[in-house]
Amino acid sequence: MYKKILILIALISLDITCFSQSVDNMVGAGDLEDQIGFLSSEMCEGRGPGSKGASIAAFWVVDHFKRANLMPVSETYSKSFRFGDGKTGHNIMGMIPGSQRVPRDTYIIVMAHYDHLGILHDRIYPGADSNASGVASLVNIASMFNYMKSLGRTYSSNILFVALDGKEASMAGADALYSLIGSARLKDPITKKLISINKIRMVIDIDQVGSSLAPLRSGREDFLIMIGNETMPKSKQVTANFVNRNYGTNLELAFDYYGSERFTEMFYKRVTDLRPFVQKGIPSILFTSGITMKTNKPDDTVETLNLDVLTKRIIFMFHWIENML
Repeated sequence: MYKKILILIALISLDITCFSQSVDNMVGAGDLEDQIGFLSSEMCEGRGPGSKGASIAAFWVVDHFKRANLMPVSETYSKSFRFGDGKTGHNIMGMIPGSQRVPRDTYIIVMAHYDHLGILHDRIYPGADSNASGVASLVNIASMFNYMKSLGRTYSSNILFVALDGKEASMAGADALYSLIGSARLKDPITKKLISINKIRMVIDIDQVGSSLAPLRSGREDFLIMIGNETMPKSKQVTANFVNRNYGTNLELAFDYYGSERFTEMFYKRVTDLRPFVQKGIPSILFTSGITMKTNKPDDTVETLNLDVLTKRIIFMFHWIENML
């Protein structure tokens, strides 16, 4: 009996390893270059909030959400909102259900903003790292979850993927998303029940994860900053190191912003799309590779990114999220 149990454990471990390797192979530097290259191209005109370029990017996200078989939330992928001087922004949302046979009633949100600065003084600000890199990460992670669902994997919560507009307009898109959920105006596509804020287990924000130009103290290129780990349940706070070790990403992880308590708090609570969720005490995580000398500059282009490291970061983020479910 003991030998049979050991054999069963070995087979389960082998299956997990095979699934892990196959899903990891879905992410590649070549595809990332094409995806980020499009979002930061002249066609998207810097994706200024409420602009034609942002609308082109939004359609691109919808197309990739459809490819990943994400279910539209409340019958449509796009949720519009007003901001600033009467402009209209669009948050793009899709869901992967935890289980369709036994519908789940809790949710996690994985989000990244797709807007950027647009055109300023007749110059396009491409925003490859900020934040085409985060959007590419978002759609790839969605595809990876869709693949695992096709293999029969079920999860303890539904996953809401959200591409936010309006980050560069005082985080209007994040505020609109929180307002939509907080006022119970977002409907589950399976149960048709309204999604309330107390059903949100955690929120993950992916913002500027493509560069190696601002390394940590060691100088390694393959690093990732993860802020908010202490808001996770204590039993889950070790998950990041577990995933990094057992799924072969071996990134240098930092759990604060370059060792500064002040800047860590500022990023986490004030200047990211997590702000409305953090203010309400919802467990929240920020993934970033930090601000660089090219951030918010016209030369923030895909050529300046480290796509091999970005690939590892996406693999890490996917496995971390999956292990949190």
